[in-house]
Amino acid sequence: MVTAGVALLCALVALSACGQAVSIAPTVAPEPPAVPTPVFLPTSTPEPPQPARAFTLDAAGVVRTWRPGEAVQAVSELPGEAYDVALSPDGLWAVYLLEGRVYVRELAGDAIYDVSPGGEPLPGEPLNGFRWSPDSTALLFDLGLAQDMANNTAATIYLVEMSPGIPTPGRPLADGLGPAWSPDGAQVAFAGPPYDPGTPWGGGAGGQLTLVDLDGGDPRPLGELLVYPEWQPILWSADGARIAAGAAVLSAEDGALAFGAPPNDGDTLAAFQWIDETGDRAGLWRAVRASLSREPGLFVEQDQYLLVGADGTSRLLAESPPVECPCNPIAAQLEAAWSPAGDALFTLGPLAGDEREGPRLISLAGGAPRDLPTPPDLLPLVPPRWSPDTGHILVTFGMPGVTEAWAYPPGGGEPARAAPGAALGWAP
Repeated sequence: MVTAGVALLCALVALSACGQAVSIAPTVAPEPPAVPTPVFLPTSTPEPPQPARAFTLDAAGVVRTWRPGEAVQAVSELPGEAYDVALSPDGLWAVYLLEGRVYVRELAGDAIYDVSPGGEPLPGEPLNGFRWSPDSTALLFDLGLAQDMANNTAATIYLVEMSPGIPTPGRPLADGLGPAWSPDGAQVAFAGPPYDPGTPWGGGAGGQLTLVDLDGGDPRPLGELLVYPEWQPILWSADGARIAAGAAVLSAEDGALAFGAPPNDGDTLAAFQWIDETGDRAGLWRAVRASLSREPGLFVEQDQYLLVGADGTSRLLAESPPVECPCNPIAAQLEAAWSPAGDALFTLGPLAGDEREGPRLISLAGGAPRDLPTPPDLLPLVPPRWSPDTGHILVTFGMPGVTEAWAYPPGGGEPARAAPGAALGWAP
């Protein structure tokens, strides 16, 4: 019985051999996880962004770039017969007319696109050139025949879209002329019919100030324009809340008059330029007082610059002495450029004792306009272009057979020849 009981006990207990001692393995604590060795990456200081480049176009169609302190570089070539050339804000595209057709050219490559509406040559030239959207994704141009405009029938605004990066043929956007993009590129303001290009001021001659949304919807009239947009372009404020149209500043929401220009006393044509929409610096009026001289072909011109506050009040900022010159007092309205900080205006005006118009700098801090040095034997040809970051001012000067872009240093001073050809603008 004892032997049977032992055998039963051995069967119930799991042993390697009945009667042998049981060996129990000691408990081993797990090793702690390895601590990773820290990796120290060298810190790098990001390079500052490159300043904007100036783009120029010479008579042979060569597009060049110039950056302060660097050599001039040829970046592309357009047909020598191309005209109405406009550079996109991002510096990647140029649009131009050639033999009645509209072309968009990729400046960094060889792609060229014919975006003429309907694939046919235009029946005329764009009335106000080409207008790129702020983000370079679309462009506008207006087209109308002279005989149609004389009958107060509408010109047509065409839209060319880059979708994506490939321009599509122009399509009608609205009946009108003088298109102006809103700062966000979502709306276009323009002059709708009726309008009379033969009288650039007075009595609703500029047509109806009209808005249209890019994402659809019918054009929306805001009110009468007192100045034909070819003489005084439609201008948006930086925040998109107001529109300067002729001599009036209107709300972009409902067309309500925000404030008007100084009284027009016969020979004064007021032009408005935006500065900003903050503080007391809303914009500046340039009132050109021009009358015919006793000598044929000469004007007596005097410029008055009035600083306009956001509430519409104004004060005289600067006044030039009357000068007799063979200048065009209306065309001179377009030849002005603000500094990026909005504290100075670079414009063109009659030079004392000279039959030419020359560059001048006007400080918003006050004081008389300061005439700047002019390259000898050359005349300013197109509006100045102010660099968005370095403060350099690019001006096109020329004479028969010669066109050159000259750069003034920040704050004015002696200009230096930057590149051959006319200034197209600044871009990254």
